[in-house]
Amino acid sequence: MKTAIISVSDKTGIIEFVNKLIKLSFNIYSTGGTLKLLKENGITVKSIKDLTQFPEILNGRVKTLHPHVHGGILADRSKKEHLTTCDEHGIKLVDLVVVNLYPFAKTVKNPKSTQQDIIENIDIGGPTLIRAAAKNFNNVSVVISPKNYAEVAKKLTDNNGVLDVETKKKLAIEAFKHVAEYDFEIANYFDQLNNKEDNALPYYINKSFRRVTELRYGENPHQKAAIYKENTSNGAFINQLHGKELSYNNYIDIEAAVNILGEFYLPGSVIIKHTNPCGAAIAESLKIAYINAYNSDTQSAFGSIVGLNRIVDKETAEELYKTFIEVIVAPGFEENALKILQKKSNLRLLTYKK
Repeated sequence: MKTAIISVSDKTGIIEFVNKLIKLSFNIYSTGGTLKLLKENGITVKSIKDLTQFPEILNGRVKTLHPHVHGGILADRSKKEHLTTCDEHGIKLVDLVVVNLYPFAKTVKNPKSTQQDIIENIDIGGPTLIRAAAKNFNNVSVVISPKNYAEVAKKLTDNNGVLDVETKKKLAIEAFKHVAEYDFEIANYFDQLNNKEDNALPYYINKSFRRVTELRYGENPHQKAAIYKENTSNGAFINQLHGKELSYNNYIDIEAAVNILGEFYLPGSVIIKHTNPCGAAIAESLKIAYINAYNSDTQSAFGSIVGLNRIVDKETAEELYKTFIEVIVAPGFEENALKILQKKSNLRLLTYKK
């Protein structure tokens, strides 16, 4: 039988995934709340202390930090001396590690969290398990996200419970990134805490970004480009409702438009061409603001990016429809306005968060 260690903070989909692993003859070891949940759902699972022959101690702070866990994960199956050592010490080889980490960032954001709550959500055993399994990806598979369960289960099923090396390498890369992002969050929290006490600017600025999408090309056709989102941000800043794919230059122009709109308090409109404003206006109504911005430079307004700081109504949409526009970005669109503007199949309609 193959051996899996399962210990997850985010328990989404874990019951279904573990049931598939058991059908593939995996022997499951688990900890804490994960162990309890699996047993409550009638799943045959053993406690990690059955593997270590040592109980969880210090209110669960020490569970998996043991040679019978990490020896089984880190053993290189291609080295005879590693296998001999495991045999001599009764160390069971581990084939799969399924771990995700205590919700540190979520705890920090919760206004009810005390500093002790935050400290207790600094995971120690989890990152160690992940790093060990990722380091030994030639022999061990590591899964850190519920979004990977379906793909991993299918590949295991199709290949008699074994993952190909390329898949294991891909999972390992994701695992290393996950641990790095987690450490960034912890370091940033304590850095901000220290700076707040000392009234100082941060000594380090650590940011972690994840690629959202690749673009067809960059500022020029021979260049590559992609959109990245900060991992700690909640959702997308802009949301595309209609139209063809955005280009790199579209994104730059949209950013310029939204930055200018942030200066307006009255209904306002700005028209951007090649990152520069060619018209901007405020008025008592959105329609008049757009007309005034358009009349600032009607020639440059052709094929431009139009930004608006109010929900687009039917009357404003009718004015917008009269000329060729590449992108319209606004906090929202009334249903009647959308019906008018969506008649132009390539016109990109986007909403942004004010």
